[in-house]
Amino acid sequence: VMTAMAKYYATETMRKVVNHGMDIAGGRAIQLGPRNFLALTYQAIPIAITVEGANILTRSLMIFGQGSMRCHPYLFEELQLLQSDDKANAVQKFDDLLFKHLAYTFNRGARSFAYGWTGGSSDAPQSPDH
Repeated sequence: VMTAMAKYYATETMRKVVNHGMDIAGGRAIQLGPRNFLALTYQAIPIAITVEGANILTRSLMIFGQGSMRCHPYLFEELQLLQSDDKANAVQKFDDLLFKHLAYTFNRGARSFAYGWTGGSSDAPQSPDH
C-alpha cells in the first residue's frame, strides 16, 4: 500500500512539474526538435499514468482497497476464512468475527454520533500548557 501511494504521488508530481515546465518554456516546448528538452517527457506522461498503473484504478483498488482491508481489525481474517479447508471450524470462527465486526461498527457509529453531538469534546488528556 505504501509503495502504491508513493508511486501515485510521484506520478502526479511528475505530471505537475512537466506541465509547469511547459508553461515556462512556452513556444519552445511545443516545437518538436533536437533542442526541445520537454517534448519526449511530456509525451511520456500518459504512459506513466495508464501503463504504470498510477491512475484512478491504482488509487481506488491498491491504496484504499488493500489499505482498508489490511487496517481493519476483522475484515482480513474474515476473508481468510473463506479459503479454509475445515469448513465447520471456519463457520464458527467467522460467526465470532462477524459479531465482533458488527460490535466494532456500532461502536464507531456511536462514537461518531457522540463526538458530533458534543462538538468533538472528549476526555483526552490536555497538554501541560493548557
